[in-house]
Amino acid sequence: PSDPPTSLAPTGPCPFYSNFITGCVNDCEQQGYEPLYGTLDECCFAHHGWIPETPGDWMDCMGLTESPTLKPTFRPTPVPTLEPVSSCMFYSDYVTGCKNDCLESGDEPLYETLKDCCSFHHNYIGAQGDYLECMGLTLPPTVKPTFRPT
Repeated sequence: PSDPPTSLAPTGPCPFYSNFITGCVNDCEQQGYEPLYGTLDECCFAHHGWIPETPGDWMDCMGLTESPTLKPTFRPTPVPTLEPVSSCMFYSDYVTGCKNDCLESGDEPLYETLKDCCSFHHNYIGAQGDYLECMGLTLPPTVKPTFRPT
């Protein structure tokens, strides 16, 4: 028989989970309600496999970059301004879209722009609260009736 553990630290590798801010991590700090994955790829595919080239997509989650360019790009981003543009940050209500009404509970991830919030939380297309609706965009009217009003 082995001796009882002397610390609460994990004895094996930690599972991957999405922290919904920086991507998938295996830092052993999950809260207990997140889906857990054995590999980074599984986690990134499940939680960050949406519209390519948006903040937090699969490539970002996996830590991959595109092929090197001949000309410099605009990354890294410019230094942040000293004062916030708005006093309220964007957050998702997980139903209709992202809001910046200063009524966030404090538990949800916050974003500086509507696009970042919608890209991260409403990245699907064709359902209520999808990316287009979150961004306030509408599809052109159709000639034939559809199941979903436009």
